Amino acid sequence: MANNFFKVVQINTQLNAALDTEAIKNTQTQIESTKTIINSLKTTIADQKAQLVELTDVGQRADLNAKITANINDLSKKTIEYQSLVRSLATVAYENSAVIAEPKYRVRGFFPIPEPKGNPPQQIVQFEYAYRYLRLDNTGNPLETFQHTDPSSGQVMRGVFTDWIIVQTIAKQKVYDASSGTYTWIVENIADGEVNNINQVDIPIRKGEKVELKIRSISEAGWPSNPLKSTWSNTVIIDFPSNIEGSDQVVNILKDATVEEETIKLDETLSAAGVPTHVADSVPNPNSGTGTYFKHQTVNLAYDLKTKDITGIISEVKTTDLQSQLENLSPYTYVTLTRPNSATHSDPQITGTLQQLLQAIVNIDPSIFDEFRDIIQP
Repeated sequence: MANNFFKVVQINTQLNAALDTEAIKNTQTQIESTKTIINSLKTTIADQKAQLVELTDVGQRADLNAKITANINDLSKKTIEYQSLVRSLATVAYENSAVIAEPKYRVRGFFPIPEPKGNPPQQIVQFEYAYRYLRLDNTGNPLETFQHTDPSSGQVMRGVFTDWIIVQTIAKQKVYDASSGTYTWIVENIADGEVNNINQVDIPIRKGEKVELKIRSISEAGWPSNPLKSTWSNTVIIDFPSNIEGSDQVVNILKDATVEEETIKLDETLSAAGVPTHVADSVPNPNSGTGTYFKHQTVNLAYDLKTKDITGIISEVKTTDLQSQLENLSPYTYVTLTRPNSATHSDPQITGTLQQLLQAIVNIDPSIFDEFRDIIQP
């Protein structure tokens, strides 16, 4: 007996045989590459936003904002590319009715049949092989102890359950020889893949397992009622090869694609609701604890800008961004004055902008203009 008589083979390769495995693997490589770029862009954008809130120079802020915008656009394109690649694999799985099943492996092979012995020669007509699974250090698994009570004596009987599994092969067949008028044994033909042979082995195995195997022969002497069996052969150990995947790589790729497609559908639902747009608009808050954010930038917040006439009635409304309103606070902020007793105009109240009010004050006392000029530019 030698372990090179046997090898580990997959027995359900018929599953997904129509799939273009190379194309699937290439697409998966593109997906992983695109995902790496997406993650890199997300990290870069987060870092740039963190830098942005620390900058005070107008030019530097503008340049960095431009880079952030460009990276966000690139991120959007790569995300669409990623989704397209994932969907292409999911489509392959659906259209080809890919079977999401684990591969099945067996230890298979043939061993030599001993020559007949005795006078007249006694043929070997059958075999038994025994196998067990080993630990990585080639030792057997712990044996379990069981007990039962003997009904005739009441005595508790204890037994140790062996970890050896014995399998009997098929028996050698006889055919009638018309020329001699006798039945003769058929010679085994292991080259014929359509028949089972008495000297073949078929043992289940999975990744990470080892199988220890031994064999003994059964002679035609006394067969079949009281067959003569040989002693067990030496044992051989067959390892699950390290270069064979314990699961089907292509099936795993397609399985991941179908799962990821569901995630993409969720992302699209959130996108339709505008969630990613809101999240992308956040920037770190440098004056607060780690991980806290300003949820939105004012340039992306809407503000209803109202225009009022002299009586305070709103005559026009237009929507602008909050940043523009803050930058032009005085010309867009209204105040209402009540008529004092000494006023020449008869209006009980007048409404105008804060800018108009300040300008009226300066017109009454022009020195205020000079004083203001000296303050802002000594």
